[in-house]
Amino acid sequence: MKIGVFTALYQNKPLTEALDIVQGYGLEAVEIGTGNYPGNAHCDPDKLLQDSEDSNYLNWRLSKRDFPRLFSVSRTVCSVNLSVKCGGLK
Repeated sequence: MKIGVFTALYQNKPLTEALDIVQGYGLEAVEIGTGNYPGNAHCDPDKLLQDSEDSNYLNWRLSKRDFPRLFSVSRTVCSVNLSVKCGGLK
């Protein structure tokens, strides 16, 4: 089992710095926000789908960390808080 962190915690830092912090704690996986509530500071799916250079950059950043043997993306997240988006649950 790998233990990781949700990179939204470090959304004010560039992806490379966030990954450095995560690896510095000895963690081996990340969950990357891709929009809505967690934001998309580290992974904008619209850009990735439109521009292969952006997609290659993300893959290259992860590969510099010996990905996936030592470091992996556990999942991407695009969640919504319905109680906020819909004006509260009734």
